[in-house]
Amino acid sequence: MHVVLADANVLYSRVLRDYLLYAATHRIITVNWSEAILDDLRDHMSANIPGFTRQRATHLLAKMAEAFPWAVVRPSARDFARLVGYVLPTDRDRTSTSHDG
Repeated sequence: MHVVLADANVLYSRVLRDYLLYAATHRIITVNWSEAILDDLRDHMSANIPGFTRQRATHLLAKMAEAFPWAVVRPSARDFARLVGYVLPTDRDRTSTSHDG
């Protein structure tokens, strides 16, 4: 089975999020995300989608966690070190310190 780390950039799009979660529901893939990814997603959705409050974003993320309780991963500094040399959407994706607060 393929494991997909779903970044906030993917989860932000309702269409992409729905396809990803559909594939995970049908065990085509295993989906993972981190608390930092979900925090980033909540911030961007509530800031950029008219009428989409932090409360609504928190509710959506709670439902995702309920449906996929195993999805949360806690990447280590070693995991982030393995990303050296890869092109990533944002610099925040490259280091653990930017995700810590």
